[in-house]
Amino acid sequence: MEDKVYINQLMMPVWPLYNVEKIIDVKYNDKSAKRLSKVYSQTQLNNIYNALSWADKNPNYNFLEIMKDAPTPRKLKFSNKEIYKHLINFKKFMEDFGLIEDDN
Repeated sequence: MEDKVYINQLMMPVWPLYNVEKIIDVKYNDKSAKRLSKVYSQTQLNNIYNALSWADKNPNYNFLEIMKDAPTPRKLKFSNKEIYKHLINFKKFMEDFGLIEDDN
């Protein structure tokens, strides 16, 4: 997958950052997992997870750019490093709550 495709997939996990004062305020739990599995197909969830795996391997990418074309006039108030940490936490959430299918 090309980097641009990965970036588009990362918009979903970044979107909640517009609604919190601190990244630590973003909480993921069983209710969040159930909601995501209802809203997104398994293929979409796997694509998001693949993008998060890409992000994990590219910590120096400018993650602030992910939302540059988002349909919102607001700017993200977090640093690139904070957004990266959030993405890695979201990846762990997906693993811990069984939101990905193993291709093996």
